[in-house]
Amino acid sequence: MEALESNTHERARLRFRGWHDGLVIEHEFTLDLDGADGASLIPEDDDDDESDESDAPARMRPRWFDEGEIPYDEMPEDDRHWYPRALALARECGGGNAAAGTKPGWRELIVGEFRFGGDDARLVSKTLERIATDA
Repeated sequence: MEALESNTHERARLRFRGWHDGLVIEHEFTLDLDGADGASLIPEDDDDDESDESDAPARMRPRWFDEGEIPYDEMPEDDRHWYPRALALARECGGGNAAAGTKPGWRELIVGEFRFGGDDARLVSKTLERIATDA
């Protein structure tokens, strides 16, 4: 079987603490930029879609937005902090793992940690950093 070449790369690795007692959630954000200036909303009733999303809640169905129209107010509180940085890194790196000037064989990521607390599990602290790694 011939391997398919992909422009999908990990752009962020994030940890979330405080949602549940002692539970740490790690999220790897991967992204494939197709070179388009943006994407339009995918209709939820698209008959050409072969996946069965009928059981998925509406908030989990994929929707695509132009970058300037991302509805951060409808998304988890942390998204407005890391999404723009991960998208900017992806644009800078183009179809590869790293931006110009990065050591050969290395890749760049946004790494961060978000802590939530209180009865309403609000964001209480965050750290975000852009790193180069050979891991």
